[in-house]
Amino acid sequence: MDKFEFHPLANLFPLMTEAETNDLGEDMLKNTQLVPIKVYDGMILDGRNRYNACLLKDIEPRFDYLRHTTYETARDLVISLNLKRRHLDASQRGMMAAKLANMVVGRPSETATIGAISDGRAARLLNVSERSVERAKAVQRDGVPDLVNAVEQGEVSVSAAAQFAKQPKEDQAEQIAAAATPADAVKAANLAAVKAKDDRAKPEKASLADDDSDDDEQEGVEDRINGEDPENYRTAFLLRADQAAYFAAYSGPEKFIPSLLDPARKAAAAWTAIVERFESEAAAAAQRKAKRGGRRVAEIKAGQPEADA
Repeated sequence: MDKFEFHPLANLFPLMTEAETNDLGEDMLKNTQLVPIKVYDGMILDGRNRYNACLLKDIEPRFDYLRHTTYETARDLVISLNLKRRHLDASQRGMMAAKLANMVVGRPSETATIGAISDGRAARLLNVSERSVERAKAVQRDGVPDLVNAVEQGEVSVSAAAQFAKQPKEDQAEQIAAAATPADAVKAANLAAVKAKDDRAKPEKASLADDDSDDDEQEGVEDRINGEDPENYRTAFLLRADQAAYFAAYSGPEKFIPSLLDPARKAAAAWTAIVERFESEAAAAAQRKAKRGGRRVAEIKAGQPEADA
């Protein structure tokens, strides 16, 4: 059996576990290999799990060699196939987008960067926000391998992992080793950080107790922003725009405008309306808090004796 390396584009996505690979091999022994393994530039572009299952169960694999295929086409193909086939959450897709934005052209020994792939473009290809890509890059750069793997396997969110990765790597490794799972270590560390922050804020809150209602109002605005993130609408709009441009090139504008341009316009309109509403609410809440704080300062001054001349 011929031996193949895995293409860097294929390695954007996590592999199956050993148990899952074994189950896939058992299924292939019963039902044969239904989908051929795609080979591009002498490496496996799609089908690493099928290939590993074939090696494990001594099955002769079937290959589909992609010839006259550009790098960009191969990239878009492997992303499309994996997004359709897998149930990847936003954190996992963010990790994939971060890898894509950092990727080099060709084999691992080469160093030429892909100038066309920015964080924003990678985010749109994987249908995530640029903020997710930034957090994923921080996890990949500052996190220990167990933490990176936990996010890629969907066990830890990229936002929680980015917070955990702010610690020195030695501390990360110790906490993960002491916990049952990396997810447990991340949860415990982040809860401790939140509690410590609350403890530090208690004296300030006690001295400004009259401002609690305005703080709650401000937090309510932030909660609504987090729950209905305008960035989601922006991402949806840009994704639709990319799809529209793609289909325009291959199908002609008359075929893509009804199905893609209208949803893009709706997503853009929703995004704009939400941003404007949240900005208005946040500004109004901040203004009310400032006025109340001013009155509180005046009351405190009025109750103090005048300084000696």
